Amino acid sequence: FSIGLYSVVGWSELNEALVPRYIAKVPNRDGWNASFDYRLALDNPQGNHVMAIRSLGRDGVADGSTYTSGGYSALEFDKDIVWADGFFVAWPAGVNDDA
Repeated sequence: FSIGLYSVVGWSELNEALVPRYIAKVPNRDGWNASFDYRLALDNPQGNHVMAIRSLGRDGVADGSTYTSGGYSALEFDKDIVWADGFFVAWPAGVNDDA
């Protein structure tokens, strides 16, 4: 999956496009109190790849621009969480047995 398929948009622009028709409120901050990375396919909003949202994790640094779909250890707090077009692409998964 390449997040580069989508153009970067700001929270205000996404909020204007989605509220109230598709969602009551677009979240502005992730669990680390950092801004989400919002992406839209501005050139083809009716296509198969329309929207992606990414949390850059605890460290606030992107893991890259391409992702292999799948979960990772819930202890990897610096990993990105990526959602695109209705599905998670990268996410913390499983139960933490080390806790």
